[in-house]
Amino acid sequence: MPFPRPLENSPALAIASTESPTSILAFKMDHLGDFVLATPALFALRRAFPSARITMVCGEWNTERARELGIFDEIVGFSLFARNAALNSLVPLEVRLVELKQLLQGRHFDLAIDFRVDEDSRIVLKNVNAKMRAGVGYPRDFDYLDIALPMLSPTTSGRTGIFNYDASFFTASIGENRGYEIEIPAGDYETGDNLIYGPYRSLPPSRYLIKLLMKNDGDLNLPFVFDIVHDLGRRKITQGACEDIVTAGVWVDIREPVKDLEIRVFGQGSPSTKVIFRGCSIFKEGAMEQAHQSEIMAMLVALVEQRTRFLPVEEHLG
Repeated sequence: MPFPRPLENSPALAIASTESPTSILAFKMDHLGDFVLATPALFALRRAFPSARITMVCGEWNTERARELGIFDEIVGFSLFARNAALNSLVPLEVRLVELKQLLQGRHFDLAIDFRVDEDSRIVLKNVNAKMRAGVGYPRDFDYLDIALPMLSPTTSGRTGIFNYDASFFTASIGENRGYEIEIPAGDYETGDNLIYGPYRSLPPSRYLIKLLMKNDGDLNLPFVFDIVHDLGRRKITQGACEDIVTAGVWVDIREPVKDLEIRVFGQGSPSTKVIFRGCSIFKEGAMEQAHQSEIMAMLVALVEQRTRFLPVEEHLG
């Protein structure tokens, strides 16, 4: 039964029944521990679609474990990643994707679902012939997902970290960049003069303490201001006095992945003695603030079950 609509000519939201998928391609191509954590969600997938033919694609080292579960109609051993993560760079991802397309060439599935919570395997869903594709991630980042569970990987977002970027990661509009430090000569720097900018690094969502490593001759106050931006400078995270970000640092909350973090130092219309800049330190807080990956995979199955059986549609009633 459609919900009431606010205006006479407005569409009404209705729930339409759909046919359950009869062929499912499931990916779980990471390590043994990750496969074990996925076991409850894999059983939930079988319970949700008891009559579907499920093909499991997993690393060769997990094929025996997959057989022991007794819930798959077909098991395909395929290594998107090396068993030892340190060896991943030896075979480019692009090469493995070509091999995967060849392995599944000519096959069609009603549903393809990637159970890896980290986003680095999501690209496999673009390389298979499936009516619907499902995985963890934000729709804005994976426009090819028909069913997207908008959550972050706790492995990435919950890990502490310290990132140090020396002066070689930054550019100076004046002075000399020696790689290990930038020297800004004494002078009058007008408000808005962009003196230093960088390091253009990617950061996952989390809470960070950011500090600049710079000082004036003679331990004087720094007559500069800063801002922290991303998206080619179009989106500002925070701003303030350089004295603050140098002495105590500034805390920032990053709610979505940042691909080009930029810290900019500007003149403030005051004269300055010689300044030495040696880069920045970024401290990532390690608090876990969301579901465990086992729970995320279970939620993905529940969402897939709902979306493949009951599809929200808009109806225009006469």
